Amino acid sequence: MITALVALTLSSPAHAEDFDSLLARGPLVLVESASDGHLNQVTGITRINAPIDKVWAALVNFEAYAEWMPAIAKVDVQEGSTDTVKTVDWGIQVPGPNVQFTGKYTINEADHTIKGVWASGALEGSHWDWELKDEGGKTLVYRTTFSNVVMDNWIVRQFDDEWHSLEYGLNAATPVLEAKALKERIEGK
Repeated sequence: MITALVALTLSSPAHAEDFDSLLARGPLVLVESASDGHLNQVTGITRINAPIDKVWAALVNFEAYAEWMPAIAKVDVQEGSTDTVKTVDWGIQVPGPNVQFTGKYTINEADHTIKGVWASGALEGSHWDWELKDEGGKTLVYRTTFSNVVMDNWIVRQFDDEWHSLEYGLNAATPVLEAKALKERIEGK
């Protein structure tokens, strides 16, 4: 859906200029709501000044995520993982005990996509995707997530309101920060 949205946006020269102008100011975020008012998913979008192969190499090196991804306490790629399917154990730093979960990632090098789905632990039902688009020496990055930390945490859920303010706020920041961290890792800032 993101690719279609951007293709539609970029089909008009006026819209292409608007999209590029917005992206030049920093990462963009697309927040999608479910029909019940809860969060559906969030996509962070950024442009990295590096070839797609360099960006791809950083994304498929799961073991190095703790060096650049915000709040990552540990990353363990499980034995038996392959070049196209990886099962990864994550530890995320939060107040109190770290959040522990396992995700299963399908890696498609030809399309430059990584599709991640929840396998076990916390954040049940989550998904975490990366999509890269080659821009001739630059790379457009889409980081789409749904991992509802509010719905997964009874204590935090007690403080949310009828508009799901905490649910949207806490979860909308994550993919933007992750896309920004990847950009800083690649560009060396």
